[in-house]
Amino acid sequence: MMKRAFLLFAILFAVTTLPGCSSDYDDSALTGRVDNLENRVAKLEELCKQMNTNISSLQTLVDALQRHDCITGITPVTSDGKTIGYTIAFSQSPSITIYNGRDGKDGQDGRPGADGENGKDGQDGSTPIIGVRQDVDGAYYWTLNGDWLTDDAGNKIKAEGRDGKDGADGKPGGADGRPGADGEDGKPGADGKDGITPQLKIEQGYWYISYDNGASWAQLGPATGDKGEQGDPGQAGGIFKGVEETDDSVVFTLNDGSTITLPKAASIARLDITFSNTESINVLPGKTYEIGYTIIGADETTLVDVVAQDLYRATVEPTDYRSGKIVVTTPSADLAPSRVLVFVSRGSTTVMRILNFVESVIIVSTDTVEIAAEGETVQVEVETNVAYTVEIPEADRAWLSVADTRAATHTETLTFTALANPNTTYRYATVDLKDASGLVAQSILFAQKASGYKTVHVAEAGTLGNYISADEKEHLIGLKLTGKLNTFDYDFMRTMGALETVDLAQIDNTTIPSSCFKQSKIKTVILPLNLEAIPDNAFNGSDITAIRIPASVVSIGNSAFRNCKSLSGDLLLPDGLQSIGSYAFSGCDKLTGSLHIPDSTTSMGNYAFQNCSGFTGSLTFGSGITVISGCCFYGCTGFTGNLVIPDQVTEIKNGAFLNCTGFHGYLTIGNGITKIENIAFMHSTSSSNYPLHFSKVYCKAATPPTITSYTFGSASKNPYLGVPAGSKAAYIAASNWQNRFSIIEEIEF
Repeated sequence: MMKRAFLLFAILFAVTTLPGCSSDYDDSALTGRVDNLENRVAKLEELCKQMNTNISSLQTLVDALQRHDCITGITPVTSDGKTIGYTIAFSQSPSITIYNGRDGKDGQDGRPGADGENGKDGQDGSTPIIGVRQDVDGAYYWTLNGDWLTDDAGNKIKAEGRDGKDGADGKPGGADGRPGADGEDGKPGADGKDGITPQLKIEQGYWYISYDNGASWAQLGPATGDKGEQGDPGQAGGIFKGVEETDDSVVFTLNDGSTITLPKAASIARLDITFSNTESINVLPGKTYEIGYTIIGADETTLVDVVAQDLYRATVEPTDYRSGKIVVTTPSADLAPSRVLVFVSRGSTTVMRILNFVESVIIVSTDTVEIAAEGETVQVEVETNVAYTVEIPEADRAWLSVADTRAATHTETLTFTALANPNTTYRYATVDLKDASGLVAQSILFAQKASGYKTVHVAEAGTLGNYISADEKEHLIGLKLTGKLNTFDYDFMRTMGALETVDLAQIDNTTIPSSCFKQSKIKTVILPLNLEAIPDNAFNGSDITAIRIPASVVSIGNSAFRNCKSLSGDLLLPDGLQSIGSYAFSGCDKLTGSLHIPDSTTSMGNYAFQNCSGFTGSLTFGSGITVISGCCFYGCTGFTGNLVIPDQVTEIKNGAFLNCTGFHGYLTIGNGITKIENIAFMHSTSSSNYPLHFSKVYCKAATPPTITSYTFGSASKNPYLGVPAGSKAAYIAASNWQNRFSIIEEIEF
């Protein structure tokens, strides 16, 4: 038989025999007691509802405990300003609500009955004390008023469900010492049954309990007393006595004194992303912008992705998992306001932020300003919707400046002051207006006149002679030209006997003719600012003393500056230069400083810098050159320091560095080299062929490149050769390498 734990009666309900009805009978007391009874019955029904909620919640707590779940939040449940329970949220399990309660009050004395006997005192209101307890098998079972709750067969009723365990593997047989047949694997254990959730109800004044989801009910005991008034029932106090929250756990105390403790989920950092640009980003067509970002709450699993719109393009370039930059390229046409969506994900958490882009507007009233030779103050009107800076090249700040005070409105005036020009040539400054991202939004060219100049606008190519008088043809020393020119105009300049300076900066042409200044006595030529190519023989044998190659130039032709013996100063090759022709600077022995071949340059002709002996600094190569041409630097005696041949170079041709005697550092030859031709690194005298004066030579190629017996000279050995680990034997086996180096050693590159 199932053990029954009967309830203590609340307050005895007094049933009295009333006298016969009388018109003067006062039944107000009875009416009040009936109303009070109905109120208490309603409270009992609410109690029963909360009890069933608590029973279900208790079972969820047990399941969460067994599956090592954790609590993510606790929210109080209030009624009439008082906390009557809590809602508990879990990482995995469903949320639950539990109600705490208070003890019932004592019932009042019964009123006198018909037989004159006093009613008995009502007893405390009571509710079943439902709990759980872990048995020796590790499982949790239901208890009622401190005793195990059992079914009709006397079995404890489980409050949790567990899967059955797999059966053990069968053991090998064989009694005669020989291997027997393997035993069959044990069968998997049956799945554990779900724990049972008891249910309570009050019916006709009695408590009932069910263990089969309400299919059958067993009576426990009365929910109201026999005599006296019903006491206030304990409000859901039959299960949970209290809830205590610590820093890392939550402790649930049951009414039977037992506790259940579950850990709190570790605090998860808030996920967010911030940008270096917080406002709308002003942009120009066809430009690329970089926006730095920093992620809050990032870990190694955090991902960043971008989605661009309206023909914008966007990519993410992370520095690490916490930071990086978003690179956005605007469309080259039809630029419109747009946005880039940025998504940051960490596990199941994703946040989205938006980068807004609007078109930058910087409009200047003129992009060319001509200044008098004696100096003056000029103004340029600017219309803009962005903050910008005015950047004057450092070299030009000595004669050109901008006023510190600028208007804060969207239409403003820039005031520039230029000092007098003491030179006999025009001078120029390109002033950039840059937006907040550092990109050039507009440029203004300042051109200052010089004494002794004549400015001529050639409206029709070939007509320069029509603008120059006979006297000017003989005596004019400076000429500034605009408009369009052709070969006939350059031929006419050759006939001007006193002409020393020609300013072509603002002509419309993007090319100049071949041999246009060949053998010319003109000392200074300012090339067109938009020039794309310097043709063959353009200045071959001329008297020019300095040259500034415009940034727009992509090619320098064969013998373009050959034997310009007066050409001096540093030679700055533009970053976009793609090719240098044969003999381009051959014989320019007054060029000084260092020489850098840009990354964009992919070809150099033979003898390109032959006998440029005036260089006094280093020689460096960009990433574009793959072949160093024959005698390219032959006779460049002034280069010093180290020489590094980049990894992309595959061949070094005959005499490439012949007689480059100034090097006294080390020589490093890249790992892409396959062939070094004859006398490439040799110093030739009248009687012997010595190696160049490198302190050490390193060759990064694992396979020895092909060389000749004269590649590194033949009169003596180089002191040292460093080669990749594992390749020394191959270099020793290559006789031309072994014969030319005293020491061959393996090193790590």
